[in-house]
Amino acid sequence: DAKKHYDEDEEFAERARNYVVKLQSGDEYFREMWRKLVDITMTQNQITYDRLNVTLTRDDVMGESL
Repeated sequence: DAKKHYDEDEEFAERARNYVVKLQSGDEYFREMWRKLVDITMTQNQITYDRLNVTLTRDDVMGESL
C-alpha cells in the first residue's frame, strides 16, 4: 500500500524523499524516530523468535548503518 501511495501521490512521495534525506544527513529528530522504529521491530521479532524456539538475539543482528 505504501508503494502504491508513493507512486500515485506526488506530495506524499516528496515528503518521503525529504524524510530520507533528513535521516541520512543525521537530523537528530529523524534519527531518534528511526531508533524507536528499530527498537519496536526488534522487540517484536524477539517475541516471534522465542515462540519459534529460534535462538537469535539482538547480538546476532547487523542492522542498517544508521
